Amino acid sequence: MATKLDKDITRESTVQIDGREILVTLSKDQEIKLRLKGMKSGMVSIPIQNLYNQLSGKLSPHPEPAGMVVIDNDKVLDKGRSAMICVHDFRSRVLISTDIDLKLKIKLESILVQLIEELKK
Repeated sequence: MATKLDKDITRESTVQIDGREILVTLSKDQEIKLRLKGMKSGMVSIPIQNLYNQLSGKLSPHPEPAGMVVIDNDKVLDKGRSAMICVHDFRSRVLISTDIDLKLKIKLESILVQLIEELKK
């Protein structure tokens, strides 16, 4: 019988990245959060349901673009906006923009399609 996940549980992994262990947190918000030990910034997280659906090949009720992960890296631009953006959102903005030259749009589209394909793998 398993215990309900109603409070954060943090464990230190034996795996090291850049000489630091990874701290794995199962949060009461039903997310898995990872960060390097000793670092206050650079946390990455994914909802448990999204991770399960991605690993099992099931579609989630509210699918997010492939490869999308919430990153809390404390690098704030202005008024609380994060420096990280979704590749799909950027691609949409480029394609609907009327201020970008067609040749540049085509080049950016090529780069973004390659990046999206890499994220799917």
